[in-house]
Amino acid sequence: MTKYLSVSPFEEVSVKTENGRRSKKQRYVRKEGSCSVVFRHVPEEWLLFFNDIFTTLVEIRWRVMFLIFALSYILSWLFFGILFYIIALAHGDIKDHHKHPCVYEVHSFTAAFLFSLETQTTIGYGFRGMSENCMIAIIIVTIQDVISCFIDTFVIGIVVAKMASARKRAQTVGFSNHAVVNLRDGYLCLSWRIGDFRRYHMVEGSASAQILRNTVQASGEVTITYENLAIQQKDIILVTPTTIFHRIESGSPLYKMSLEDLRKADFELVVSFTYTDDSTGMLHQTRTSYTADEILWGHLFQEMIRVSKKQYKVDYNLFNNTAKVLVPVVSAEEYEQKKNEKEEQMQLRRSARPSPKHSPKCSPGPSSRLPQKCNQESHLNVPAVTVEHMQDNQPEPNLPTAEAEEAAQPSQTEVMGSVRASRYSTVSSEEDSMKLATTGVPNGKAKVHTRHQPQSRFVKKDGHCNVQFINVSEKGQRYLADIFTTCVDIRWRWMFIIFCLAFLLSWLFFGCIFWLVAIFHGDLESDTKKCISNVSSFTAAFLFSIETQTTIGYGYRYVTEECPVAVFMVVFQSIVGCIIDAFIIGAVMAKMAKPKKRNETLVFSHNATVAMRDTKLCLMWRVGNLRKSHLVEAHVRAQLLKSRTTAEGEYIPLDQMDIDVGFDSGVDRIFLVTPITIVHEINEDSPFYNMSKQDLEKSDFEIVVILEGMVEATAMTTQCRSSYVANEILWGHRFEPVLFEEKNYYKVDYSRFHKTYEVLNTPLCSARDLAEKKYILANTNSFCYENEMALDKKEDTDEGNGGSVGPDGTQMDSISETEHSQAMVPLEPRPLRRESEI
Repeated sequence: MTKYLSVSPFEEVSVKTENGRRSKKQRYVRKEGSCSVVFRHVPEEWLLFFNDIFTTLVEIRWRVMFLIFALSYILSWLFFGILFYIIALAHGDIKDHHKHPCVYEVHSFTAAFLFSLETQTTIGYGFRGMSENCMIAIIIVTIQDVISCFIDTFVIGIVVAKMASARKRAQTVGFSNHAVVNLRDGYLCLSWRIGDFRRYHMVEGSASAQILRNTVQASGEVTITYENLAIQQKDIILVTPTTIFHRIESGSPLYKMSLEDLRKADFELVVSFTYTDDSTGMLHQTRTSYTADEILWGHLFQEMIRVSKKQYKVDYNLFNNTAKVLVPVVSAEEYEQKKNEKEEQMQLRRSARPSPKHSPKCSPGPSSRLPQKCNQESHLNVPAVTVEHMQDNQPEPNLPTAEAEEAAQPSQTEVMGSVRASRYSTVSSEEDSMKLATTGVPNGKAKVHTRHQPQSRFVKKDGHCNVQFINVSEKGQRYLADIFTTCVDIRWRWMFIIFCLAFLLSWLFFGCIFWLVAIFHGDLESDTKKCISNVSSFTAAFLFSIETQTTIGYGYRYVTEECPVAVFMVVFQSIVGCIIDAFIIGAVMAKMAKPKKRNETLVFSHNATVAMRDTKLCLMWRVGNLRKSHLVEAHVRAQLLKSRTTAEGEYIPLDQMDIDVGFDSGVDRIFLVTPITIVHEINEDSPFYNMSKQDLEKSDFEIVVILEGMVEATAMTTQCRSSYVANEILWGHRFEPVLFEEKNYYKVDYSRFHKTYEVLNTPLCSARDLAEKKYILANTNSFCYENEMALDKKEDTDEGNGGSVGPDGTQMDSISETEHSQAMVPLEPRPLRRESEI
């Protein structure tokens, strides 16, 4: 008999092996994602790093990078200052102040250094300047200006790349502190949770996991082995925190591992999440690891989502919370064997009884929910999920339990973690975009159903997710750690205010410094040689700070060589000004080039449709590109969101299941020049296989459709989203044609993009009933011939009276009942060329 046990996390940590307490080994991947690896004796290490100087500077710490940039500026100013001083010496400007100088007011090395600084930073106070008496000095100034442009460009590029570093974006993506093992749909599963603390989305998110084991050889060599774990749904939409599942079945490295084996095991579970940031279009990866002690057997993540009629709320206080549930302590292999034995016993019992005429569990009849497959009829009477409550004093019957710990809230979890269905379908080119007449149904945008929707939609029609995050710990710290993405994501008005404050505060800070320098040097009291010329008040010091940092340099106020502190502060302010300019330039450019702005010219149809295609029932929707520029590597995805209850009784309020649009065959990748109709074939692997028109009208679900691709102009990845609830899916409708052939080109009429027409011979039954021949289809040629007849009649009517005008001003077809009945008569087959006219 299978043993079930509720296991405490503290029991796992305090386990001793036969040889005593298990020794703690160094993690291979730390919790924050960095790898605990140090490279030694790398040949020509410095040369390799110097050859890739850009990446080296991006990866080093800010303080080291700031020091390198400061040195690059100072050394260049010193170098050209020495050259100008040598020129002044050679020309006799140092000794003779009355002759025509080569460089005005350069009578010492300090003055030459200040002239070099003013030249390279383009301040140009005006007190020192070039004359036309010395050609060599003019050549040196020209060379310095060119070198200054190169240094500024390099600094700006490094600062922007470092601020947009992938490791910064990873600060707002988190994994749960523990992984858990529990039952899901009758299978033992290993799961962990991942969440994005930002409200902005990620593109092409993919989860992966590996088991790492290290073996120390007799020679002292350490061998590390990697074993991949199969993720049930590795491609995820990380809008709300998601639970990632690995089903422990045959072929899994954990298949033969029981609770006792886990306590003695010595391995590391390395999990990662790779994604493209929606704001910057850059590829990122977040990692963490779990040791055997951090895998909690018999625990379940607490539910974080609270569903209301207005929005979905995510409580991040519950992100790491788990509750204890009843889980078999044996291995998945032993559990599966016992489950198979139990199934065989039940089958023998059934065979001994008279078989019923109809099984209610697997009936393909109508249902108020999306029907699930009946392959889990008897999960061996797996006990329902049991969660410990603080206020419950009744012990679990006949089960050994760990001693009571802190209270655990009732847990129904694994939000959006679902088994990925096997996939097969097609993405058609615009088959509907032919010169076919509609069947005379004044449809417009085809809002057929008007029933009340029980709860708010998860993804709005414009692609924004209706989710609110609450109780996010260290939110401000996480956002400041990734300040670049924060500035890119905020609204323009806030960005403008932040940048204005950055400039004003820096000017005020250095203005105070220059004012204090003037006070301590006595510039405000005496008429002696001043440290900063014409700075006699705080306002003057503030203006001098502005002129210095913005490189205006009117010339009325300038620093002299009398005060080294003032010279140093001018140098320091010039460097800080370059850093601020680099940050602002990079943030503004990234914000203007945000790939999500491309979504404004990518559109989905207002409705999805269900109709026959190639004698099969299909779910279809339309996508279009309003720009002539292409979307590179464009591909489509779709997912079904609905609530469901697992075989163990766990309620999942927002389960996520893939809808196949041709991923396995590769036809999910489209050439989006003209509007395309995306097709999902409703077959036995589809979640809609048992759904009829009547079931659709009673269902409560949401289909999220996604278009991803690279923007041709910027090569950044973008993602466009929309969704369809049940009352936006039109059964027995097709999209009106939008593509027409002209003499020298093809014309796309976007006024018809959202319109549909009714196909009267569409079956009202489910795809299952259709496959089992419970519904007789009409002649396959009648549909095309019907449209040809309708087109002819429409042309005759238009010539006679101009046709009828629909609500939106478009011409509507009108066909009498007699003509329609004639069109329904199946005649001899007609060639495809005649049917489509294209």
